Amino acid sequence: MTKLWVDDKREPPEGWIWAQSALETIDRLNASPRFSVISLDYDLGDWDNNGVTVLEWLGEHPDKWPTEAVRCHSGSSSGRGLLVEAAKKHAPAEWLGRITNTGGF
Repeated sequence: MTKLWVDDKREPPEGWIWAQSALETIDRLNASPRFSVISLDYDLGDWDNNGVTVLEWLGEHPDKWPTEAVRCHSGSSSGRGLLVEAAKKHAPAEWLGRITNTGGF
C-alpha cells in the first residue's frame, strides 16, 4: 500500500506520495482507495488549513483513515501535540494505539 507524506517544505522519504497542503491532502485522500500510513506536519503554510484540518476531515470520512498508522512529524513540539490531540479526538476508537508522535524529521 502507499504512504502519504503531508508537509509543505520537507520532501518525503523515498516511495512516499507528497502532499504540500491540507487541501491537496484531502484531494489525494478522495482520489485514493486508502493509504497505509499518513505522516503529518502541523504547519502547512496556510494558517487556516493545517494538519489538524486533515484530521478533522478524516473524522468525517472514517473510510479514508489509513490502514496502518497516523504519524505526527511536525518540527514544532506544540504542533505535534495539537496533531496528536486532534487525531485522538477524530480517530475511530480502534485507532487510538496507532497514532504516533514521531518528533521532527
